[in-house]
Amino acid sequence: MNTHGMSLLEVLIYLLISMLIMTGTSRVLFNLYTSIQSHRGRQESLIDLGCGLSYLTKDLKKAYQNEGEGCSFKVLEPKRLIFQIQDKDYGWLIKKNRLMRYQGQYSSTTDSWKHLSVSMIASITGGLFSYRRAGQMLIGIQCSLSYKAQQLTTFIAVKGYRE
Repeated sequence: MNTHGMSLLEVLIYLLISMLIMTGTSRVLFNLYTSIQSHRGRQESLIDLGCGLSYLTKDLKKAYQNEGEGCSFKVLEPKRLIFQIQDKDYGWLIKKNRLMRYQGQYSSTTDSWKHLSVSMIASITGGLFSYRRAGQMLIGIQCSLSYKAQQLTTFIAVKGYRE
């Protein structure tokens, strides 16, 4: 036995063990990093959906508050919601995996917009507007948005608006 140092075999064994420990540690750290990034992406998509629904709620609340001043709903469809407040029209469309907000002047007869401003509010994988009625009265609008496995739904009550 060599008392003045380590043999070449001992150095190789220690080197192999340390490489295995480093490889295992880096693999654990990489898996942890990818998991954190995945959760961050899901969290950001939920925030985008929530912001989009908040913005829609704000517009509908403005419509509800200005009902006596010329608010009217022009289009109530599963993928489109268009309403007018005073002299401006606001449109919310679910189109090509996006939640879009249109603002301008909408013509029901030609189904077109003038003086249009368009904003992409959120990327989505699915969405739907549904309308609650009591007889001929519109009493609420529900919007469900989804992005991959995440889904958010909001319900906005509107003062009984006769269609």
